[in-house]
Amino acid sequence: MSWLTKIFVHKKGSSAAESPGQHEENFSAANGRATSLAPSASSPVVKQVSQEPPMMECSPFHGNASCTDNECHCSYATMPPAKGYLWIKPDVASTRTSSLSLTALHGYLKTTGISSIDEIMTRCLPMVVCEQAAKRHHLDLVVASSDFDSWVKTGKVLCRATPLVSSSAVTALKIGDAFGGGIIFSVDTIGRRYLITAKNDLPHPALILDEDCFSWYDAKTASNNLVSNGYSDWFLPDKEQLNQLYLQRDAVGGFADDIYWSATEYDANYAWTKGFDDGDQKGYSKDFSGRVRAVRAMKY
Repeated sequence: MSWLTKIFVHKKGSSAAESPGQHEENFSAANGRATSLAPSASSPVVKQVSQEPPMMECSPFHGNASCTDNECHCSYATMPPAKGYLWIKPDVASTRTSSLSLTALHGYLKTTGISSIDEIMTRCLPMVVCEQAAKRHHLDLVVASSDFDSWVKTGKVLCRATPLVSSSAVTALKIGDAFGGGIIFSVDTIGRRYLITAKNDLPHPALILDEDCFSWYDAKTASNNLVSNGYSDWFLPDKEQLNQLYLQRDAVGGFADDIYWSATEYDANYAWTKGFDDGDQKGYSKDFSGRVRAVRAMKY
């Protein structure tokens, strides 16, 4: 009888022929051999049971949280507790595996000499982000929200990287698909990013013109200030991006047969434009009135 079988029998109960003392002797012997003997070929195969990642301690929650993603241009400074998401990067999970408590983390930082705030944030601490940032980085929103809730309530969170949404669901997107607050007009497979255009031209806020046209200066400002469909990182496309937008105008739709601004300067007084009626790309005075279609970039 193998040591594993002896333990199993001990737990299930003894036969009438064996005394309680004999059981104790068998169980002790089994325990003594468990660490030194491998199961024989005839022994049952024991499957390893995967364990939950350990919990790592985070800084105390004080009632409000701000989005700490430097690339995010969210319009609000703080978020109520229920609206936050916690982003645990792979480097953070790797570092914190041996420094689960804040005390251990402090010792680690002292030993390694890491003092830069940026490096500490990158390697040691989960990041609080808003929903817009969480979506832009393709975080699993359910997990990231649950992690944030765990931090708020317990001060701890699982020590593992935040899972991402299914890559197949993202990479299946194509030009003309509605995504990221607008419509995809370019897919960069090398840089792994989408270029997304707003669904409509920007309306002129002053409402003093017959058409929605802007000077080049106002075009840049209006694009940068645009907040649409939950995103605030829009910008005026450069010369090449505007040309790509023109080439995909039928897939995107909604363009006028008119002159559109690019963000690329021709010289000190002129900037490049694109005629969406004839395809001409030429420089116009920056005071000229042209149309504006804002765009944004999103990695996948």
